[in-house]
Amino acid sequence: SFIASSATRSTVGFFAAFSFIPSQTQQKSNGFYKANPKLNPSRYPLPDASKASVRLLAAIQNNERIAIFGDYDADGITSVSILLRFFHECTPLRPGWKLPNRQTDHYDLDLVAAKKMVAEFQPTLVICIDNGTNAAEGV
Repeated sequence: SFIASSATRSTVGFFAAFSFIPSQTQQKSNGFYKANPKLNPSRYPLPDASKASVRLLAAIQNNERIAIFGDYDADGITSVSILLRFFHECTPLRPGWKLPNRQTDHYDLDLVAAKKMVAEFQPTLVICIDNGTNAAEGV
């Protein structure tokens, strides 16, 4: 089909163009794709990420109910999908999840969305993906 052939041409074109990038740029990009832990010694570059990791591990070990609240944009949907895949492939847990409706819901985890999610899933842990930083009331 046209879509497949144009996608293939784009991919081939990208890799052909990439092969002509000067070696210094290739070295930098290789460093990005093949990260060296010695160059970034912090496993937790975000504030309180270690606390979040400990809490998540405890929820998994205790077989708690987890709910994931995402965002309706591309990175929000992708983030929820990746996290759900992690739970399905690496744990026995099957978290509930919600994405707001772009047409009818507010952005972020507001109080209405939080109450609906708690009523539906009764979670002991809510994970906000790609939102929640300004949702003090909902959280």
